[in-house]
Amino acid sequence: GIVLAAPPPQTAVCDRAVAVGGMKAVARLLVSASLLGHASGEEGASETRLPEDTLLTAKQMHHMHTRLDENNDGEVSLREILDYATAMTRTLVTDGADDMLKDRDHFKDGEVHLSEHLHSLKLANDPPGAALTDEVKKHEAEKFEVADANGDGALNKQELISLMFPSTHDGVMEIEAKEIMRQKDKDNDGKLTLEEFMNEDVFEKEHWALRQADADGNGYLDLLELKMWEAGHTDIDHMMRALIREADKDGNGQLSPEEFAEARHLINSHRDDESAAMLHIQRWVGHHEL
Repeated sequence: GIVLAAPPPQTAVCDRAVAVGGMKAVARLLVSASLLGHASGEEGASETRLPEDTLLTAKQMHHMHTRLDENNDGEVSLREILDYATAMTRTLVTDGADDMLKDRDHFKDGEVHLSEHLHSLKLANDPPGAALTDEVKKHEAEKFEVADANGDGALNKQELISLMFPSTHDGVMEIEAKEIMRQKDKDNDGKLTLEEFMNEDVFEKEHWALRQADADGNGYLDLLELKMWEAGHTDIDHMMRALIREADKDGNGQLSPEEFAEARHLINSHRDDESAAMLHIQRWVGHHEL
């Protein structure tokens, strides 16, 4: 079924996700909070069906098409949609970044130092105030260094976003994926079987989606595939491919303004992928107040 996303995660929620659940939890928070997500892996009737008069209008969809059409050729490609989705992720999480910085800036100098970041994670630990392990401290320090773009030893707002939301920064996401690989790769062969990845922290309903992460279909997840999955890119790619496949009436692999406008009805599709894709687009339209 389709579930609407929660508001952007509060600082304490992100801290707790890092300290308790690791960055996999933050990746999932990012997907659900900054965009919209779906929880079911099997095709079937959507749990949420919106009245036709609440759907996006053709005019709104045309305006959104113009924003997506980066090369101005009159057609929207999958690449253009995915690039836009990545940019919107950072835009949406930036909305709450001022509060996130304020909550961590214990020195009140307008920046976040590593000691402040670790202290925030410690406060969010389970139980609150419990010491962080040396392994966690080392991992967070590695991410902090990569997020610190100007190398001054402290993070400004944009750098803090990179640290707390790894999917917005390729380097930080690389560190996250390597750590997850290290933890799950039981035979140390540099790749994950689906069985290694499908441990107790993955809901049964997600198993189908995890197989999507195996892009080359060889039965393993390499580091790049794992990185794409953890960043949420696999989900959005799958959804938008399904949307284009359904809405592309002339079969050219892209969407014209008219095809894109007609796709607004897919939010009530019985197929979860198309519905979830339209929920993403509806969120983008709402953000821009189109």
